[in-house]
Amino acid sequence: MEINAQGERNKLIKPHFMYEALGLTKTMQETRYRELFRYNLEPGLVDEIREARNGNYVLENDRFKEEISKALGRHVQTGKAREASQE
Repeated sequence: MEINAQGERNKLIKPHFMYEALGLTKTMQETRYRELFRYNLEPGLVDEIREARNGNYVLENDRFKEEISKALGRHVQTGKAREASQE
């Protein structure tokens, strides 16, 4: 949120408690918040994250996907659509 990153104040927006926990002073909070976003992600990774979120599936290794699938009792990864005859 630009308000957090830029140190802007807006009486309509109250900072989240996790943001406030970043430091004892406003300067510490702003500095630590910006540090969270200092590094760029690999090209394409943001697209993969968005696709996983929009498709409601897990973005991780196969073992983790299997564990989550078992825990939720549903399919959590992408794959080919099943044909009606296979259902």
